[in-house]
Amino acid sequence: MSSAFPLAQVDPGPGEFAALVGFDLPDDNDRHVIAAALAAEAQFICTLNVGDFPEAMLDSLGLSVATPDDLLCPLVEQHPDSMRWVQCQALRYLPGSTDESTVEALGRAGSPKAASVMAKLLGVDDEKAGR
Repeated sequence: MSSAFPLAQVDPGPGEFAALVGFDLPDDNDRHVIAAALAAEAQFICTLNVGDFPEAMLDSLGLSVATPDDLLCPLVEQHPDSMRWVQCQALRYLPGSTDESTVEALGRAGSPKAASVMAKLLGVDDEKAGR
């Protein structure tokens, strides 16, 4: 992942961890995720485990939590040409991949709504959306 997204790795410092002192998390092992989001000056934490990131806590830190579907669906709907370009790049860099296989993978990864809107955008059978 680091080679594909070299700027995606963020190492939070003591200041980011200090900002979390006094907050109780459902899973304390997620503390580093919030610290990294603060270090990256992110707006969102994208996860399927939204229950592990209390909304009130994140609000107080200027963050929101969203599922991959929450983030990807609006991107596909509002920027279809850009998302087609992204799809073309994915096919170029993933040998043997097809529109169908990437839609299936998106559905299997826990993003059935995004898989469905991508299927529609690409003219792929919606059943490939992994639902």
